[in-house]
Amino acid sequence: IKDGTLLSRPRRVQRAITMGRLPRPNIGLRVFNREGEAVSDAEVIVAGVGRTTTDTQGRARFFVPDEAYYAVVVAYPGHREILYEEVLTPGASYTYHPGPIVTPEEHYKAGVRALALVRE
Repeated sequence: IKDGTLLSRPRRVQRAITMGRLPRPNIGLRVFNREGEAVSDAEVIVAGVGRTTTDTQGRARFFVPDEAYYAVVVAYPGHREILYEEVLTPGASYTYHPGPIVTPEEHYKAGVRALALVRE
């Protein structure tokens, strides 16, 4: 899904004005690895909204126009996970921790979860 396709023209203008300047309606997402350390330079994609990388403290910020379900991708070296159904609310902050390690027999479960983000 191309970035911004879920946003109307007025919402794209609102995103351009508010992103990085005002706390709402942006969301924050902090990414942690399996060791519990913040991950810098992780790629975070919110389908239809945009993509960014985390800062040195593992934080990414996004504009979301309304509370809704979004697909989110979190990727960093050696890890990629698709969160196919996450409720994101404007102005909220979330944390991400990788899902469980999946055995070869459970390969069909690898890298895909829903409702995995924890609201702070």
